Amino acid sequence: MSSLAEVFVVLAALYAYECCAWVPRSALTLRAWASALLRARPSDVVGSPVAGGVALQPLPWFGKSAARVAAAQAELELRQAELESARSNARRELRDQWDRQSQATAEWHRRERELEPKARELAERASEAARSGQLPWTEAHAAREAAQEAMLALIESRRRARSASVDLRGALVRR
Repeated sequence: MSSLAEVFVVLAALYAYECCAWVPRSALTLRAWASALLRARPSDVVGSPVAGGVALQPLPWFGKSAARVAAAQAELELRQAELESARSNARRELRDQWDRQSQATAEWHRRERELEPKARELAERASEAARSGQLPWTEAHAAREAAQEAMLALIESRRRARSASVDLRGALVRR
């Protein structure tokens, strides 16, 4: 036999081994090989005549390779399911955070509506008392400053609540 014929004999033996290697293996390999054969269409074998004649498409996986492909597909599906689960959990957590932030903002607004008239009333009474001379100037000035600080605190809390809700809303939209 010539050396070229020996090479072809070795390649044929190797291919036959690969083709028969699935027999003693698990049913997963057999199922993957059978499903690949069932999905094969005549156009996969002969190619598209429109594309310029007969060009062979890759054959379905045989032997040990079929098990590797089936395992890789199962692993890929598992990873995709895990990724979708992580995305879903992240969206749920973001929604929960949004709800908590909305509740906190609503609480700030409620408290602000309660305190704003009181702070204005306190500032007006302090101004009236200072004008009428009922309070010494230092006490009236201190009361007015306290009222102004309360108003500034309310304004600052309103600003923080709005910026936090805008930040959270932007994060929710990006998701």
